[in-house]
This record gives sequence, structure tokens and C-alpha cells, in this order.
Amino acid sequence: IRDAARACISEEGVEKLTLRKVAERAQVSHATIAYYFNSRRELIDSVFLEISEEFMSDLRQRHLVYGTHDLVDLTNVFLDPENPSSRFVVQMIDAGLHDPELRSLHDEFVSYGRDRIEKSIRAGMQMGDMRDDLDPKLAAALVHTVLIWWQSELAANATSRDMALAVGSLIEPKEVAAAV
Repeated sequence: IRDAARACISEEGVEKLTLRKVAERAQVSHATIAYYFNSRRELIDSVFLEISEEFMSDLRQRHLVYGTHDLVDLTNVFLDPENPSSRFVVQMIDAGLHDPELRSLHDEFVSYGRDRIEKSIRAGMQMGDMRDDLDPKLAAALVHTVLIWWQSELAANATSRDMALAVGSLIEPKEVAAAV
């Protein structure tokens, strides 16, 4: 049931998830889902918790080399409309804003993203790729917000990949500093 719900969320987003769609995809009755989950919200929370734990575990296991190249790569990967992980991150951040039970996961996702961006900005400053008079924490918050916004636009088909990548290209060395 959770796998079916994950697939539905990945394909259409959490707002279009229905128990009927999940039941059809899982090839079970609506009553079977109701037996395990008291509500649509409980199913969604269960799926988000499961995916979030897997996602954050995977992120923590990666060895990252921070700097301007990491920041550019992160931007390109995150703004790839075919990247289901990016859509999931945005959905998780949004769900955590509206659901107190998911708030700690929301905070973990935001903290991880901003921390990674901040470390790359600090490394870029040390390498001379970015201005040294930046406030790295503030710049990271700005870059993070821009990435989340544009991935939301992509997920909703409200912008083109070219436009999102053009905005993302502003995060190139020296140029991100000029924007902040």
C-alpha cells in the first residue's frame, strides 16, 4: 500500500493522492487501506516518514566535496524536472509546513539543504570564487529559497526547464555573490 502511495505521490503529487487511486494501484480494496490507515492524511504521513528516513540516510552517507562545483552541480540536479528526488524534497518541505507531525522532518530537510549550500559558499569564498564579504548563512538561505521555488514551479509545469536552469545559472561563481 505504501509503495502504491509513493508511486502516486511521485507521479501526480500529494494533493492528487486519493485512497481509491492507491487501492487500484496496490490491487487491494479501499477497505484494506482503511484497515491499516485511519485516514488519507495518516497514509500520506506514513509514506513521507518512510521516504524521508531513506532519503536523509542516503544523503548523510554521501561524501561531498564542498565548493562552487558542488553548488553548481546541486543546482543543476535539483532543477532537473525529471529528478523525482527534487520533487519529493519540495513536497516534504510543503507537507511539513502544514502538518505538525511532519514539522521536524521539514526542519531537517531545510537545515540539511541550507547547511550544504552554506558549506559550498564558504568553500567558494576560501577558494576566491566568491566575494569574501558575503554572509554565507544569509546567502545560503537565499539560494535555498530560490531552488525550492523554482523546483515548485517545475513540478507544477508553471515554468520551463530552460527558464529554471537559466535562473539556476545565476548561482555560478562570482555571480551568486553579486546577486546577494
